This record gives sequence, C-alpha cells and structure tokens, in this order.
Amino acid sequence: DGAPLPAVAMQLLAGPDKEKILHAIGRIILLDMAVNNFDRLPLCWTNDGNPENIMVRAGGAVVAIDHTLTCITNPDGKQRYLTLVKDACKELTSPDVDGPCMARVRDSFLQCTGYQLDIAGQAMLAGGVKEAAKDLRALVDREPSWATNILTETAAACGDAVAAAGVVEIQPEFVEELAATILAGLAA
Repeated sequence: DGAPLPAVAMQLLAGPDKEKILHAIGRIILLDMAVNNFDRLPLCWTNDGNPENIMVRAGGAVVAIDHTLTCITNPDGKQRYLTLVKDACKELTSPDVDGPCMARVRDSFLQCTGYQLDIAGQAMLAGGVKEAAKDLRALVDREPSWATNILTETAAACGDAVAAAGVVEIQPEFVEELAATILAGLAA
C-alpha cells in the first residue's frame, strides 16, 4: 500500500506533510548507514541511489523497502566506508547541513523525483537522522549486543532461506562498529 517516492514527491513534498515525510526519510538514511544499504539514497555512497525503495502511504507515512545489509570484510574497504560515514555525520551536524554528502542526496532527489530539495528540506532530513540516532543510542545502551541478537535471531528464523539467498556470513560486529561510528559522529 502506497506509492514509490518518485511518483508522489512533487505532490506530497509541496504539501503539509513535507516535514513529516522528510523527517521519516532521514530516519531511513540512518538505518541505511548503519547496515551499509547503498540502494536508497546516496548520502555515504557515490551511486545514484534508488528512491523507488521508499514508499509513501496516504497521510505521509513512509516505508522503506528492499533492505540490504552489506558487510565489508576487506580492511581497507571497511576503513574507507567508515571514513565516508564519519564525513556524512560531520556534515549532518554542521549548521547549514550542506556539503558533498547532502549534495548527492539532493541530486538523487532531483534526478529521480523532479523535486528540488532546499536547505530547509535538507535540515528536515538531518533532523530525522539525528532523532533516529537517539533511538539507536538508547538501544545500544539498553542492549550492547543488540546487533548480534537481532541478526542471529533473524538468521535462525529464516533457516535454510538464508543460505539459499546467498548469505555467506553475517557479521554483527560490523553493524555494531558502524553504529558506534555513527553515534560518535553525531554525538548522540
């Protein structure tokens, strides 16, 4: 139920639900950074993104679809990604929320939806990221092994489907390291 962001962006982001929608998309951006899902909005990545993986329901409810957890096992590649995450976090906490990371998101919005994301819209996205970081901080403080628990339970529940999907290895420590990097970068 709902429509892909590119199909409804011009209409909905010009209306009263703009802040709610952009804030929710910001929360999705934090999730994507934490699991290295590069197939939605390109804040930390140098691809075009795929805003089709964001659905908007009536009333402005936003739903992320087509999730991917991409662990990086190569130490140099992992370090490069952690640096990109740190750069994005630094940019998101700057007063004007504008720089090369947000420019990629802004360009993806324009190219895929026709919507020109202005500074106020970028601040709304950043607000969603920061709010989600506070929730992530609460989770990490409450349950330090949260990623191990969630990923282990998910793999067990999926059973043979995990292997059939080509999953070679689940690395909760990678997700936990990303989360720690994000939280330190956003000072959440």
